[in-house]
Amino acid sequence: MIGNPFSNAGSFVDHVAKELPQLVYLNFQMLRTKDGKDSRLLLVQRKFADDMSKVSHHIKFEGKIYESELELHTDAFVEYLEDHQLFDSFGLSNDLREIYAETTETQMHCHKFQSAVFECTHQIFELGLKQLSLRIQELNDYNESMTKIEQDFASTSSGLIDQFGEEKNTIFSDLKKHMNKMSRHKNEEVLGELKKLQDTFETHLQKIWFELMRLEDIRSIQIKDLLGVLKQNIQSIVKDFTHNAKGYFSQIREHVNYFILLLKDHVQTHSALNETEAYNQISEQAEAILERLNIAKEMMYNVIDKREDTLIISAWDWYDDLFQQLEQKEFARSRNMILQINTFSDFQLVELSAELSNTAPQEQTEFSFSELQMIKDLSQIWPELGRGQDHGFTGTLPARAADDATGDNLPLLGPKPVSPSPHEPRKALIYTDDTAHVEMDLRPYVRGTTN
Repeated sequence: MIGNPFSNAGSFVDHVAKELPQLVYLNFQMLRTKDGKDSRLLLVQRKFADDMSKVSHHIKFEGKIYESELELHTDAFVEYLEDHQLFDSFGLSNDLREIYAETTETQMHCHKFQSAVFECTHQIFELGLKQLSLRIQELNDYNESMTKIEQDFASTSSGLIDQFGEEKNTIFSDLKKHMNKMSRHKNEEVLGELKKLQDTFETHLQKIWFELMRLEDIRSIQIKDLLGVLKQNIQSIVKDFTHNAKGYFSQIREHVNYFILLLKDHVQTHSALNETEAYNQISEQAEAILERLNIAKEMMYNVIDKREDTLIISAWDWYDDLFQQLEQKEFARSRNMILQINTFSDFQLVELSAELSNTAPQEQTEFSFSELQMIKDLSQIWPELGRGQDHGFTGTLPARAADDATGDNLPLLGPKPVSPSPHEPRKALIYTDDTAHVEMDLRPYVRGTTN
């Protein structure tokens, strides 16, 4: 533009400089129409802004993909390293880097070392993704089996509930008839019939209570066996992964040791030759250089050890955390389910008492459930609960469930349950006023799975 007689005006130069990005974008096309008017300029500016917005959106989209990949790599306990990244992370001083670049020979050694290290880190990365896919498959199989157990339990329970509902309606209908007779004239025969109906109802109630507890016991054993298989398979996957990863880290240490030995040999050899000015300089500083190489070797080992420890600890921490939470979740749900079954049983007795006294039964507490609702809410069972206990009834509706983790206030639970985890649980069971549950999020463990 400078020296052009048609562009000496400062305003025109400023205008072109301002519009230069658009000119470059449009491949220096004219912004004016044939008649010299500027009518096309606004349209071009809008098109430029729109296209730049699309580019910006694409960059953001690529950024989300990158973040997703990082999250995936985190789940696999590994990270993708470029060919020089691990070497750069060693934190070597500039003077040592100058030694590596001193001659063609040292440059070749350095290049081979970086390539060998990259191959090992890439193998670790691929190993992590492979074991992640295996873990996902195992968790998918576990979820499918859990769904099958739930469906079988719900199918059997619904039949029992429907049968009990029919028996209950029949008995309550007969009770009303006999209560009407009682209102007109009392006699021993009517009282005997009422007592017989009451005994029949309690027999049916005890039967369904026992059957639901038996189904829970069966389901708890199935879940315990399923968790055992999952634990064994996941443990095998993590064990193989960490064992193979340790092997690759050992190879990296061998490459480091060999690389340092080559550099030491290079320094010691050429310090005695004194053939060039560069070698003379190396000779004068030979001892100091060898010492720095020893320090560099230790620094490399420290970085490698830290990366290896982080990977191994992350994998086993994930394993421990997963099964602690799974077992706590199953324990909490089974505990809550037994509470619900007992509450359901007690409420039926309250309804019977209300029928006999011609009064409305008190409202069920929030955590109790109707017959059909119970089918949806019954879930994981723990084998130690609901087995080998006195299958009687409290005869009263508890106004409040246990609000702590002791289990002292729970009706008909037998001995105080013990946490299934062999270690101190990382997340304690949280019991609200009426419902036992555990706070957890399985998404980090089942990425790619379906609930």
